[in-house]
Amino acid sequence: MVGVLFGFTALDKGRPYHYSHITGVMRDYQAKGVGFKLKLAQRQHVLRQGQNLVKWTFDPLQAGNAYFNIGKLGAVCRTYRREVYGSLDDSLNRGRITDRFEVEWWIRSKSVRDRLEKSPRNEMSLSFPRQDVKAVNETRRDKGEVRMTLGMRLGLRDEQLLVEIPESIGKVRDSSLSLARDWCLSFRRIFEHYFRRGYAATDVSVLKEGKERRVFYLLEHSRRIE
Repeated sequence: MVGVLFGFTALDKGRPYHYSHITGVMRDYQAKGVGFKLKLAQRQHVLRQGQNLVKWTFDPLQAGNAYFNIGKLGAVCRTYRREVYGSLDDSLNRGRITDRFEVEWWIRSKSVRDRLEKSPRNEMSLSFPRQDVKAVNETRRDKGEVRMTLGMRLGLRDEQLLVEIPESIGKVRDSSLSLARDWCLSFRRIFEHYFRRGYAATDVSVLKEGKERRVFYLLEHSRRIE
């Protein structure tokens, strides 16, 4: 076995959907398309059940997972969950905030079909929306060459907005746990605010600046999701 995927049927206000509880790939087989094939098989299984929606959660600060779930699979997010796992005390997670995106994967939708039919997109592509799309958050590289979050704009009303995410939250944590916490708390304010106002995270874009890759969520307002 090189990977695992486990889910089950759940209900939301009496409406059935498929909840994807666990998806994992052994380290030696990661970045080889195994996870993508597992999700495609899950999609076919859920379609045979006559359902249209799959949900799951992930850490919104993990750029690789963000790209896979939203950029590659075409899932969208308009729900931000605080402290999904509460306070974790193990050596790996001690002190971390466990906020999560709850994504919706509308597996019959044209947007998902179009995304899946594109090139495999195994790596984060250097795609970027129009240059006039405004960024919600302001960031800056510190002396250790990791990005810190400086501020945010919560009064924007454009149809499309960008929210920057660290290329590697792991490197941020290695540099400073307090800096990683700042990122999480700023994300909490930004996404709770804009999700309440009808925005959804619909894609992940990458901008290359010298040797650095800057990663952004694309937020869209009032886009048809289903």
